[in-house]
Amino acid sequence: MTRSLAPSFFRNKNKSKFCRHLDFISFKPKALFKYVNLKKSKNEISESVELNRALDNDFNLGTLEIKTNDFSINTNSQLIMARKLIKRCQIRRKY
Repeated sequence: MTRSLAPSFFRNKNKSKFCRHLDFISFKPKALFKYVNLKKSKNEISESVELNRALDNDFNLGTLEIKTNDFSINTNSQLIMARKLIKRCQIRRKY
């Protein structure tokens, strides 16, 4: 995961598919304890992407593609809206 164009973008312009990554990260208690006790990985430090620590330490990760509009949470009103949406989230009920 990177915050900039990946080197493969320049090598394979027509072959690469890039997606915007927005996330909320949840851990099971055991995994969270392991994660917080790991040192920051080189990729986490160089890219400033915390999830790289999990990737670099072979955590099993799940993801899904969502085809709806997204938004950032930068204000209190956006946080309130996010909390309402999370309560209705079908995926959240699986955890």
